[in-house]
Amino acid sequence: MKRDKNILLQAKDYIIKNPLILIVVVIAVVTGAIQPRFLSAFNIVTILRQASLLGILSVSMTFVIVSGGIDLSVGSLMGLTSVVVATLYKHEGVNIWVGVVIGLCVGAFSGFIIGTLINRLKVPPFLATLAFLGALRGIDLVITDSQPINGFPENFLWLGRGLVLRFPVPGIIWIVLVIAAAIFQRYHSYGRYVYAVGGNTEAAKYSGINAAKIILITYILNGLLASLSGILYTARLDSGQPMLGHTYELLAIAAVCSGGTSLMGGRGTVFGSAVGAVLVAMLYNAMSLLGLSTFLQEIAVGIILIAAVSITVSRTSRKMSLA
Repeated sequence: MKRDKNILLQAKDYIIKNPLILIVVVIAVVTGAIQPRFLSAFNIVTILRQASLLGILSVSMTFVIVSGGIDLSVGSLMGLTSVVVATLYKHEGVNIWVGVVIGLCVGAFSGFIIGTLINRLKVPPFLATLAFLGALRGIDLVITDSQPINGFPENFLWLGRGLVLRFPVPGIIWIVLVIAAAIFQRYHSYGRYVYAVGGNTEAAKYSGINAAKIILITYILNGLLASLSGILYTARLDSGQPMLGHTYELLAIAAVCSGGTSLMGGRGTVFGSAVGAVLVAMLYNAMSLLGLSTFLQEIAVGIILIAAVSITVSRTSRKMSLA
């Protein structure tokens, strides 16, 4: 009995420290009471599938923002990866899995260029990635002439549509990435260095940390996971689309920040960002089931995300002031 009481107290303390979890639970309960289909097994799998694409982006975006940076190019990079894989397979006759590898390399190389611009030319991350956002989206449209490219093999479509023990494949990939990233963030030197660089870059340099290398790796990782998300999205739609990933960069940043990561750098967790991704996906799903128009969905989601971020930031600031 005493042990059960201790577990309940620990759970209560954890929820108080992480209010976003409570927000997710409240929204789920309220929406489920209004629309019972929301809590059905089928819809939960749908939410997990939707959250996974954003969640994969949020994993690496957490590292970017914790390091003191930002990346506005990931949505466009998802689209570029989608059309590159589609073009190679449909128009050039390249094996689909070779195309997937090339697509991932495109993402990593894009991250390498952004990291180099930031490190060598001292271009602010906001400007460097904003420029890439426009350039990559332009390349997408030029390659495809603004037309989608459809028709992929079933084994590729399994990546976006398949189930393993009733779990969607993208969700499994996301969960594995979250666990691996959390371990790196907490126990590996790279994770500790990212916090140090984001907290105080100059101090990190004086302590012997190669800040430029950490920043470069962070953007390469972000480009790689953006491309992975784009590939999974392409497999889900069975279509390579130049506008795929539109606004995903903003949703990823919203998910990361609502999960407690500071835009000033030096603070944040991958698990918090995962809960933020679930919140965003759940909101859009709930609004659709409740029959709200697309325009009202955007307004409602925006208001709720502002509230979630405000509560999380308020809790974090209070915690820091008491430290």
